[in-house]
Amino acid sequence: QKETRDALRLKGNRYFKAKRFTEALGFYMDSLKEKPYMINTLTNVIQVHIKLRQWQDALEFADRAVYLNPANAKAHDRRSAALVGLGRLAEALSEARQAAELAPEDEFVAKNVKKIEADIQDQKLEAAVLSESNATKPAAPPPPGTTKSMPVAPPPAGDVAVAAVGGEGKASSPTSVNATSALDDKALVESAGPAKVGAEAEVGAPHSSSNTSSRGLK
Repeated sequence: QKETRDALRLKGNRYFKAKRFTEALGFYMDSLKEKPYMINTLTNVIQVHIKLRQWQDALEFADRAVYLNPANAKAHDRRSAALVGLGRLAEALSEARQAAELAPEDEFVAKNVKKIEADIQDQKLEAAVLSESNATKPAAPPPPGTTKSMPVAPPPAGDVAVAAVGGEGKASSPTSVNATSALDDKALVESAGPAKVGAEAEVGAPHSSSNTSSRGLK
């Protein structure tokens, strides 16, 4: 049974080196069925998921490996890689530093620590530049059609009157219109003659229909 488990793991290694990651994962998982808590096989599974950019799966298996063997530097290092893939740089740096403490002679692990530190600094610098850019950016003008001009109110009724005098329209005030009307009445009385006016005054008869229609044409 041990040979079967190790044989499956070693076969998975050969497929991994050939970059046939999905097939390698299948052999590793078959090996884990024989012994679910084999650290070497678990770290290989983590590495396959990292190569396939399956960050959450990589983190899940890394959690298992770290739980089973907290002193395993490779488990911490690959857990760090999974966290980087998920964008959780602060946690990734913490895991990378633990791996470096557990394997101080491992140059690759030391370089990984420096790389994550540089990534965090770049992230902070980008955030600062973006914040400064937003602070100095001028306010955008309102979109077209959102501003409306105020309507001009018409003048109140009665301020301007138009009277037809002598066949031409002329703008006059109400006072001038009343004065013109009075002049028209006087002209009508004079044209009727003294006798006719006197007779109408005595009898109290109204003006003739022709005179009434003339008064309507102001």
